[in-house]
Amino acid sequence: MKNLTKEGKDIKNYFSDTVFKKRIDDAEYDRLINQSLSGIDQLALDKVCISREDCIKEPVMIIGPPNFKRLSGLEFHIKKGKDNYLRYMPLGITVYNFASHSLLAYQCDFDPTTGNNLNDSTFEYFYNDIVSFETVTESGSHTDYDWKDKILKSIPILKSIVDTGKVIQADLAQKFILTTSGGSRLSVTLSEDILKEITKGGSFQLSKASKSINVVRRIIRGKKSYTLQDT
Repeated sequence: MKNLTKEGKDIKNYFSDTVFKKRIDDAEYDRLINQSLSGIDQLALDKVCISREDCIKEPVMIIGPPNFKRLSGLEFHIKKGKDNYLRYMPLGITVYNFASHSLLAYQCDFDPTTGNNLNDSTFEYFYNDIVSFETVTESGSHTDYDWKDKILKSIPILKSIVDTGKVIQADLAQKFILTTSGGSRLSVTLSEDILKEITKGGSFQLSKASKSINVVRRIIRGKKSYTLQDT
């Protein structure tokens, strides 16, 4: 059993369906999550090997779904709150720090029940090398089956007789992407529509992420303009 933090048990029980566990409400969950994130800013600085004094602006943190490609075997929970917002763990965390000449980013999948940072990565991009920063919606298709076919598909020996189903085109994920002149991309996932299917509805809390993205845009534009005037 993993070592839970003091608040970790309450955070984990929030997702429990059993009536035998005391569950906190949405507001208390959000408070505990914010509390669990209190050390991430310093960790992000340590990971990119700079101090707060080296930064020209306050750090910007964006929280979204984790990177599902890297969560194989790890525990994942999701729940639609009474306010209709989706809450999940681990959390996909991106922290931007702004040095004089470069943007330094730290990414991880954060487990708020243990305080562990999973699958972490660091990035550094010179401001002049950043050629675009955009919010994009990535689309794709999935096959929709009726309820009878879904039952048949769950039985291996009968799986082959299931009809091909109806192919549906859908918006799958919303992402904030920085691209450099060398073709490097730093992608931050803001929403994943497949999570709405799991909870049969719900929405993502995107207002805070949108404000954070606008701050990142404004700082990068300002630094690029300032650097170009010096050249």
